[in-house]
Amino acid sequence: PCLYNDPAATDFVRRAAIDYVGPEKTIDLDRWFAAEDFAFYLQELPGVFYRLGTGNETCESTYGLHHPRFTIDEEALRTGPGFMAYLALRYE
Repeated sequence: PCLYNDPAATDFVRRAAIDYVGPEKTIDLDRWFAAEDFAFYLQELPGVFYRLGTGNETCESTYGLHHPRFTIDEEALRTGPGFMAYLALRYE
């Protein structure tokens, strides 16, 4: 199915991201076409599919996820779960 982000959920996550990582690191992306199973969840409940960027030129983490030279900036391993916990604590 088509992945549809609920507008209220999108606004909630966007505001939380700005609070958590700052406005300079919060980017609204253009729409893109991809197969994503998360769309099945969003058919049942309102929600939002967001992406956590892991690129960092200082540690040569600039390749895409499916590229053979992909490496992850390990700081993202703290940011991602921390942001998920932040969302859970702010959710009403």
